[in-house]
Amino acid sequence: MKETIQHRWRPGSLSSLLSLLTLCASTTLLYSPELLAASSNKETLISAFKSYKEGTYIKALENLSLIQKDKDPLVMGNKEYLKGIIYNRLLRYEEAIASFLKAKKLGFKIEDYFYELGQAYYANNDLFKARASFTKSYDKGFNKKVSLYYMAHITQILEDYKKAKDYYTLLLTLSEEEDDLKMSQIAHFQLSECLLAMAEKRKGPRSLIVKYVLPHLKKSHKTLPSSELAKEITKRISEIERRYYLDPNLMKNGKNLPDKRFRARFRHEVRYDSNITLATDVPTAASTEEDTFIHESNLNMGYLFSHSGRFTHTPELRIRNTYHTERDEASVYQNDTTNLTASLDNTYEHQLFGKEASALFNINYTYIERDREKAKEKIFFSRATSLYIGERFRFFSFGPTTLKLKYKDYKSFDPALHNRTTSISFEQIKPLSFGSLLLILGQYDYIDRYNDPNSTTANYLLRFDLLTPNIWNKFTLNTSLSTSFLDTKEQKDSRGIEKTITPSIELRRKVGKYVSTNLGFDHTWNISKNKEQFDYRKHVIRFELSVNY
Repeated sequence: MKETIQHRWRPGSLSSLLSLLTLCASTTLLYSPELLAASSNKETLISAFKSYKEGTYIKALENLSLIQKDKDPLVMGNKEYLKGIIYNRLLRYEEAIASFLKAKKLGFKIEDYFYELGQAYYANNDLFKARASFTKSYDKGFNKKVSLYYMAHITQILEDYKKAKDYYTLLLTLSEEEDDLKMSQIAHFQLSECLLAMAEKRKGPRSLIVKYVLPHLKKSHKTLPSSELAKEITKRISEIERRYYLDPNLMKNGKNLPDKRFRARFRHEVRYDSNITLATDVPTAASTEEDTFIHESNLNMGYLFSHSGRFTHTPELRIRNTYHTERDEASVYQNDTTNLTASLDNTYEHQLFGKEASALFNINYTYIERDREKAKEKIFFSRATSLYIGERFRFFSFGPTTLKLKYKDYKSFDPALHNRTTSISFEQIKPLSFGSLLLILGQYDYIDRYNDPNSTTANYLLRFDLLTPNIWNKFTLNTSLSTSFLDTKEQKDSRGIEKTITPSIELRRKVGKYVSTNLGFDHTWNISKNKEQFDYRKHVIRFELSVNY
């Protein structure tokens, strides 16, 4: 008969481990009709055995209690042994142990005796006696792998890790010889736990964990990757990697990096602009009073590197191409542009105010071609090198704050357009109670046109974005309001302080794992003393299809 013993005390680091072991032994009552034929207790013993097989344990005990004495010790030995088995099933381990020992005194011998006695001792927390019993069971060749497992596991509980390691190594050999994947998985796992305990007692355990512990855990997972134990092994690997900073995605300040380090995005936007403005790469923009459709394609690619649990480096390449469909009006198609940007974003991960923070350093180079000669052909227009430093931290409890200081050196084909821009920015994210996110951006830009001081300006920007996810059927709503004030400096008499107000609304929906679509509308008021060039209104309707990987 095959039974699985349930224990009231389960050792080990995994609660589900014993449930995965099929601790089965063939418990065969040593009776024969010939030997028991003369016994008046024969029918009673057989009846008790049948009740046991049917799972009516109390009835079986009642039958056994009717057998008081018998001249044949074999009958009494069977009685006590069967009582021990039943008490084990009823979790009455002390009574089970007493019955097993009585059976032994009566000269009772059966192949699974020490295995069943070991389980009773084990469940009763008599670990040394349990190990001795399982050792005898193993030596006699009964249920060798499970007996050996108990020998190893009890030794592990007793913190004799070196000896437990030897037992698990032997168990692993037996399991692999017999192609027992379940036991092999358990042996790898428990062996890794012993090696971890041994490594933690030495100086500099990280290298030992990398060399010995994690390989066994990964082999254990690979053996049966779909098992319940495999799920817990995955958690254990993650736990150990985090504790010893071996997880490449976990920084020492607690920040989690994405599993996917390479990212790429392609997007194509088609928009209608009711009043195209001249592209100048600075806040100043004159209107053309011409409308057009615009096609803009963007390709971004980057890869995130990290090391030492402190530093991240993300080289990135961005390509943008802008094409205006109005081909009869030179003031429109002269804005056709191609931008090539290479950047390197760097962070130093640390803690500030007791919370995770990132020191930021970025450098990027941009090369721009534009149809500046109105020949429907793009040629060199400008190049720019930008540097910024910053800090992203949690000053407020509700969301991250980012401060940046940026410097840009801009060189154009026309020296009069050369400029140096110094910027200071502030960003704040605040989750709202109804599931939305509020993003606040404040920025100051000083644009020094050192070859044309009359065109030097200073711009003040304040922008609010409200993101509301899943408003309906996977749609995300983004509403924003941007206001800016342009100090025209030397041109203040003719232009004054120009004000730009831009409310926007955008509806975004994912249509697959990698694809999303956006539909947006922007309206812009630019208010200026110069009514002819810089005072205007316009609106933009846009549709975007993007693929993210």
